[in-house]
Amino acid sequence: MAARNSQLVINQLRHNWKVKTTTILPLYQNTKSLISKFKAITIEWIPRQKNMEADKFTNKAYREALESDPGMLNLVGQYMATEDQLNLLKSSGTKAEKYLSKIEANRLLSKSRIKVS
Repeated sequence: MAARNSQLVINQLRHNWKVKTTTILPLYQNTKSLISKFKAITIEWIPRQKNMEADKFTNKAYREALESDPGMLNLVGQYMATEDQLNLLKSSGTKAEKYLSKIEANRLLSKSRIKVS
């Protein structure tokens, strides 16, 4: 069984949603190749709130990958949270990961009811 807390990834691997982002496509193809090596596999979505330990390991792996490959960091930099977002999160008392995405920053800001202009 492969369990993930990303609905996007799970639905893409189940062929429910298309992979539209070109930067994700090589990762998707690699994952599909790895999946094909198993006789049987179940892909299951687990909400992040019910899978905090896996989320912690995912964030650690993500951080290590970005820190070990400056080219990757440059490639994904446009998707990272802005300084304004990080400052708003900090001022709201929300601890943000070092390499937080803009989307996740907006989710956390809306959760803390802070408006982003």
